[in-house]
Amino acid sequence: MAIKNKSQLKEFGSVLRGVTFDPEKDFRPFGSEHSIELLRSNNIQENVLVLDNTYNLSLERVKNDQILNYGDILICMANGSKDLVGKTAFVSEKVSRRYTFGSFMGAFRPHKQEQGAFLQYLFQTAAFRDHVNLVLAGSSINNLTPALIEEFVFEAPEIDEQKAIAEALSDIDELIARLKQEISKRKNIFQAALATLLSNSDLPEDIQQGWEKYTLKELGNFYKGKGITKSEVRESGLACIRYGEIYTKFSAVIHKFYSYIDAETAKASVRIKMGDILLAGSGETKEEIGKATAFLFEDEAYAGGDIVIFRPHNVDSRFFGYLLNSPMVTSQKARAGKGDAVVHISASDLENITVVIPQKDEQVAISQILFDIEKSISTCEEQLLKMEMLKQGMMHDLLTGRVRLV
Repeated sequence: MAIKNKSQLKEFGSVLRGVTFDPEKDFRPFGSEHSIELLRSNNIQENVLVLDNTYNLSLERVKNDQILNYGDILICMANGSKDLVGKTAFVSEKVSRRYTFGSFMGAFRPHKQEQGAFLQYLFQTAAFRDHVNLVLAGSSINNLTPALIEEFVFEAPEIDEQKAIAEALSDIDELIARLKQEISKRKNIFQAALATLLSNSDLPEDIQQGWEKYTLKELGNFYKGKGITKSEVRESGLACIRYGEIYTKFSAVIHKFYSYIDAETAKASVRIKMGDILLAGSGETKEEIGKATAFLFEDEAYAGGDIVIFRPHNVDSRFFGYLLNSPMVTSQKARAGKGDAVVHISASDLENITVVIPQKDEQVAISQILFDIEKSISTCEEQLLKMEMLKQGMMHDLLTGRVRLV
């Protein structure tokens, strides 16, 4: 049964503009008397208020109605990036300190405070995003006005239904938040394990004695990837790896392929073998240059240009996928990288990198521990994706009246 009651946001509240200030004159040290923390667009992340990286502003600059209340919905009204304009965050009862908001921000303040919990989800809908995009399409600047937001039309259920919708969506938001916290915790554990297990300095002396120091050129051979332009990539065919995918698609181990080429293009490229380590030869920063990923498939596959191929001998390649991304190696790669706007690293730079490694059986054991942690992170990320998709489906059904809770 669809909701028939069409309403505009202005019937439920109004948009207030943020504080205009002079940073040199109006900022104050934190803890100063007669001051208040200032929120800006960077304090809205994925529809959640992130209350760090704030500024402290003289309270003299702030009107009473520019102090955020429980139930308000903070809005990015203007930004250099069109995609960020219109992003929002709800001011819940968990926000214990007082905050104001800057001049590029706004706050939708409901006439009835308790309705804010429901109204926040209207700002997260595809319909509201479409409304914002339509408004911005007719403007030369990325700027919303209060009137343009307030004229947004939506289907308004009765108050009991609003409360039920807000409660249902709030419950799934809590699940999503807990999953994100769990993923963050496991990623921290992984980084700690990466630093500890791949460096023998923190290990007992008797174990340290089993580790030996080598340069990479002592452990294998280097080759260069070749060819494979964007126009040569296909949706099917022979698998290939492009250097940009090493940054965006792969961790220490390649789990699936994202690009393919035909047989003719493969002739001009370089075939990779099971156990090869692929390193990105180009990047934007020295800190990320030379990111590595291990190729553990028997499938026929090819490496494109700007990829350095390391083919190790008698070592565990999965272990080396992790090792070559560890702090002890990334610092060496950063020093070896050349260039500023675009950073490059070559086989001749990489072959002199030094590593300290255990015997092969211990390499296998260490890589299994790291792999298991990464797998648990991936499982949580898959659960998070499902929860986010479920939330989107619930919002569509509940906010259009397709499904009623009361």
